[in-house]
Amino acid sequence: IIHGILGYKFFIFWIFKQGDVIIKRRISECKEKGIEILPPDVNESYKDFTVPEHKIRFGLAAIKNVGLSAIESIIEAREKDGKFVSLFDFCNKVDLRKVNKKVIESLIKCGAFDSFKLKRSQLMAVFEEVVSAVQRIQKEKEKNQMSMFEAIAETTGTNENEQVNYPDISEWDQKECLAYEKECLGFYITGHPLDNYKQALKAFTNVDTASALAAESEREV
Repeated sequence: IIHGILGYKFFIFWIFKQGDVIIKRRISECKEKGIEILPPDVNESYKDFTVPEHKIRFGLAAIKNVGLSAIESIIEAREKDGKFVSLFDFCNKVDLRKVNKKVIESLIKCGAFDSFKLKRSQLMAVFEEVVSAVQRIQKEKEKNQMSMFEAIAETTGTNENEQVNYPDISEWDQKECLAYEKECLGFYITGHPLDNYKQALKAFTNVDTASALAAESEREV
């Protein structure tokens, strides 16, 4: 029998090598037991899942449309230049030939940029503009016409962290957020459509909540 942290990590490793149906069921069971499930994060995640302080952090490989070359670019940029502080900073540091707009869209939808403390809806509204702006600046730099920071100052008169004007809009409602998580990860991470009915499920059925939530997750929407 494997005990302690090693045993815990081994158990989680085994769970996430199973098929999607088993994973969905185990995620629900972990939540029932108070084990926090964390979404992928560009500043914290690696390729595969990790187990920080008895929590479960999804890896970047779990995100649809995010391939190995994009993952390697993200991790390499983070380890070389430090954590990303903004969407502009992220786009400036990674290789946008590998981390393309489709990848960034999926990262937004599943919450991988939540550490920037911005609404997912705000990021979605501006990310294409940010990518295009960074690409233009990088092309200028490659032509040796000016340095990156000179280009930024000349085109906008501000520093790199003040480039983006995020619209003052509402966040997606919970249903939409969860739908995007399911679309990009195959799982609900930050909640579940049936969360508001947990007590009713416990009171009127003989099926445990984890099983009910997992069964609902397994249905095709």
